Amino acid sequence: MGRDPLRSRRRSRARRHRRLRCRARGATGHPDQLAGDRRGPRPPRCALRPPRHRSPVAPRTLFRAFGPPARTDAVDARPTHRLLAGRRTCRARAVTGGCDVRADAWYFKAHFYGDPVQPGSLGIEAMSQLLSCYLVERGIGDGFHFEPVVPASWKYRGQVLPSDELVTVELDVVDAELGPNGGHADTEGWLWVDGRKVYHVPHLRVRAVPGTPVSPSIVDTSLDPGEDEWLTDHCPTWTVPALPLMSTADLLASSAADHNGRPVRMLRDLSMQRWVPAPGPVRFRTTCTGQRAQLAVWHEAGTLSRFAPVATAEVGFEPPPRPDRFAPLADCADVPDPYANADLFHGPHFQYLVALKTGSSGASGILDAERGSVPRGVLHQGLLDAALHTIPHNELHLWEPTVGPGRLAFPHRLSHLAVFDPLPDSGEIEVEARSAGVVPDDLVAIDIQMCRGERVLVAFRTVLMHIPIGDLSSVSGSDRRAFLRDGTPDTRLLLTGRDGVLRRRDVERMDALPGTVNTVYGLPADTRASEWLPHIAAKDHIARTAGVHPRTVEITSLDHVSWDEDSATVRTP
Repeated sequence: MGRDPLRSRRRSRARRHRRLRCRARGATGHPDQLAGDRRGPRPPRCALRPPRHRSPVAPRTLFRAFGPPARTDAVDARPTHRLLAGRRTCRARAVTGGCDVRADAWYFKAHFYGDPVQPGSLGIEAMSQLLSCYLVERGIGDGFHFEPVVPASWKYRGQVLPSDELVTVELDVVDAELGPNGGHADTEGWLWVDGRKVYHVPHLRVRAVPGTPVSPSIVDTSLDPGEDEWLTDHCPTWTVPALPLMSTADLLASSAADHNGRPVRMLRDLSMQRWVPAPGPVRFRTTCTGQRAQLAVWHEAGTLSRFAPVATAEVGFEPPPRPDRFAPLADCADVPDPYANADLFHGPHFQYLVALKTGSSGASGILDAERGSVPRGVLHQGLLDAALHTIPHNELHLWEPTVGPGRLAFPHRLSHLAVFDPLPDSGEIEVEARSAGVVPDDLVAIDIQMCRGERVLVAFRTVLMHIPIGDLSSVSGSDRRAFLRDGTPDTRLLLTGRDGVLRRRDVERMDALPGTVNTVYGLPADTRASEWLPHIAAKDHIARTAGVHPRTVEITSLDHVSWDEDSATVRTP
């Protein structure tokens, strides 16, 4: 009778599993010889808890492997520098390291609030650092730095909690190549917590690359509306100053230019994660590593205070080929001064636009570089912001019908910005804006060129988000300004609906720029407007009845207000 190949494969697999179980228990088992490995059989993996008498990795070794620690004021931004400084053992193909769990570690305070857990990425970082130490002990000397290749996937089976005691990282090196120009090591990895296996990474690689690690440049700056008065002229909801998108671009470009010693000529994928309100002094931190720049803003939260990222961008130092100027629009019509009729919220510092014509798919405008007074920066942030004034933010449906009326548009990100020639400090600049259609996530793209004659000086694409504004869309810009900024009573713009119900979603919609509702309704700063539903409902009721602005109403009792998490209603006799 012939041999059954299926049964043979099953028996072979069973024998292999038995050997693996023996190795996991620390038995000698059957030798497992790696192909091409002439150093003999691979020893069994190290015990779960490495012997405590093992000497820690020398500080000089860690410094050589990972470079100097990053600057930080509030928290240790790179705690895993110490993950491997406790205990480790390296043998031919098995590497084990460990660290004690500290309940007061910064990441337990910030990840997550009320449910502290060590971030999963730190486990991967620990494996990368341990594998780097393996390369150091195998002969990688000075003049090299390490680059981890992030694994495509890994499995979690548990969590690292403040109540845990010991984290152990176990690596099984499956391939290593070393040479005069560096090399790499590939490994399979596991992370254990007090005897529980919580991670498994099937494949992780670390490369040894010639050169020293790239140290990021970090620049701290601040803006104070009390001193930087131009910022008070940028209040998108007529209430709270906010950092303009183009000022964000200028901060990132300035950091990258200082770091690289060359002027930035290209920005790509500048993405804003959220608004940056500036009712008072705001601290910023720009970080640049190579061609990647990040802007963070200081978030005051007691023991959780930190710099929180708000924007990132890729920078370049050579622009693409200069494009031809857009063809003239065929159906342009003159537009009244958008500053005077309050279609634009920008104050005198930002009022560079002196002429505007708009058509069904774009607009043409003229900027006077000497009319506004925003600080120039490295990109001329004031002129760049003024180029956006050619977009009909209140009536974007005129250019893109799928948007629909009753929505207000704001710049959300820059897909790209190319500087072919520096923007001038005097004279006129012509602006051409063209609708580029709808992009994913129901956003709208606009292409803009800033020109002199037929020469394009700057070209960029901005992507707009648009939000419903409810009854605000039914009144004129001057009436909105009078109610929001000047405190003029207007019952059409109260948040409570005609049915007498104040809904949380309406409050949150109006408070898209945090602080707007607090300013309009005279609520305490640094609180969430949605926490004041009964007070807002009561203020609206009195404002509607007495014909006053809700900001002037003081609430001393909520006896006649009924509310829950989603709504509030004033009970009337």
